[in-house]
Amino acid sequence: MTSPDVVADVELDSGVDWGRLVASALHDDDRLTSVFQPIIDVERAAVVGYEALTRFTHPDTPDVGPDRWFAQAARLGVGAELEARALAASLAHRSSMPRNCFLTVNVDPGYLLEPSVRGVLASHPMSRGLVIEFTEHRSWDWELVASSVQMLRSSGALIAIDDAGSGYSGLQQILRLRPSILKLDRSLVESIDQDEAKASLVEMMGVFASRIDAGRPTWSLLTTYLR
Repeated sequence: MTSPDVVADVELDSGVDWGRLVASALHDDDRLTSVFQPIIDVERAAVVGYEALTRFTHPDTPDVGPDRWFAQAARLGVGAELEARALAASLAHRSSMPRNCFLTVNVDPGYLLEPSVRGVLASHPMSRGLVIEFTEHRSWDWELVASSVQMLRSSGALIAIDDAGSGYSGLQQILRLRPSILKLDRSLVESIDQDEAKASLVEMMGVFASRIDAGRPTWSLLTTYLR
């Protein structure tokens, strides 16, 4: 299923040869890279983890973000292949991470049943310090992915929902998924000190999340997880 936002993006990019660009990202190591954003425990002033992010480089699209690349790959029918390549590139750096730091990687839950994505996940042990962040750019059917989610948990990975409060990350999906970590969408917390309604909503979501054990992704929990 393609969202209206993706359709709009495709229309905006009608003058770009996305077939050629996506093919280059799938086969050229210079077009797809992973960068790692540190996650800091402000109380301890220490880096406790890293979030892997995918970046694409091509002279024809200098100002196009990764979301557009993934949307175009989905339109072309190779979304799962590009997802798998990005995931593999991120996980390849896992062994070089400090042992006391966790690594989070983004996965579209709709691709969990795809052989290319399943193959990448199966080839990397998940027993220590790996957090799978579900991105919510497309709708997905819980009944179809439930067994894959359970497999990830049984292998030792923690499950997180990225940008909760946007896209398709509704309360029903969160209830079914029961994530260990719930990351609020930036729009919910931006200028929250000036918006009483936002503050109330975030407080309510915090209470809700704590009831499903996702409200406080404390560093003590993650530190225990890393041992």
